[in-house]
Amino acid sequence: MKFKKIQPFKEMKKLGVYKDATIIITGDHADPKNDYGTIDASRLTALFVKPSGVGDNNEGLKISSAQVSHENLWGTIFKSEGIEVSGFKPSVFDVSETENQNRTYVWDYHNRAYTKFYRCEYKINGSASDTILTNPGCRTLASVQ
Repeated sequence: MKFKKIQPFKEMKKLGVYKDATIIITGDHADPKNDYGTIDASRLTALFVKPSGVGDNNEGLKISSAQVSHENLWGTIFKSEGIEVSGFKPSVFDVSETENQNRTYVWDYHNRAYTKFYRCEYKINGSASDTILTNPGCRTLASVQ
C-alpha cells in the first residue's frame, strides 16, 4: 500500500510543525453501492493516524488490525495533547490487535423516492471484515409527503 503525500504535509514540514502535529485522515462512511436500503455486508473505512512526535525519517506506514473506529478518535486527540480525560474510548494506539472492542456502525439511508429516511445502528464485536451486519436497530428519521 502506498500513501501519497499531499501538499499540506510539505508545507507543514517547511514550517517545522509536522513532527509535533497529530494528523488524522479518515472517511465519513464506508463504500456503499447506494444509499437505498439496509446493508448486507461488512463496511470498512480507512483510518490513518500520524501521532505527534513522529517525523519524516522513513518510519513508514504501520498497519494495524486493532479493532478501532471513529469512536476512538477523541481518546486519540486528547492523548496526543497530553490531556487526561475519562468517558471516551481509548486512543487508537492503546487498543491491542488481540482485544475485542465493541463498536457501533451507524447507517443512514432513504428510499428511492426520497420520502422516507432511516437510521440503523449495527453493533460490531470482532473483525469488521468478518462481520455480516444483521438485525440492526433501525428507526425512521423522517417521512416526507
